[in-house]
Amino acid sequence: TNRSDQEWCRIGDKGNIFQCIQYVDDSVLPELVPKLTDLIRSGVGLGTKAGCANIVISLTYQCPQDLKQYAGKLMSSLLNGLHDKSATIRKVYATALGYLVKVSKDSSVEKLIQKLKTWYMDKEDESTKSSCGLTLQAITHHAPDVLKRHAAEALPMAFLAMHDKRKRGV
Repeated sequence: TNRSDQEWCRIGDKGNIFQCIQYVDDSVLPELVPKLTDLIRSGVGLGTKAGCANIVISLTYQCPQDLKQYAGKLMSSLLNGLHDKSATIRKVYATALGYLVKVSKDSSVEKLIQKLKTWYMDKEDESTKSSCGLTLQAITHHAPDVLKRHAAEALPMAFLAMHDKRKRGV
């Protein structure tokens, strides 16, 4: 990750949008989430993508109970971003997924972990394998209680990744 990418992520982390997040509740989410998921999937530029991920993170703090019913849709959008060509975006989306699992249904978390396992085992490219590892690491840091509930699914992949002799780039 180069320094200018990190600077753009910091820019995507600030501004008036984040001042407005404090006013988001269950009356706003039905309109906000579809627009946010569209922007996560089709947004252009590092600042936009990082900003979207940071909005998701902020929403997990601001309205966790209200966000629960939308977490699956947000998770799906962020999951697609784990294939982004930018390592910075992959890392930011993985971090957002780590926060989002805190407010997600267990069935959504199971699907996420299963998808990560499938990608890790079936995909050959290092960036995908790295994204899977970054996502598990983010879940470990931001939602350890959730990971503990899903340890039987997640730990085999973590074990294999730890003992993989190949170097992984982030």
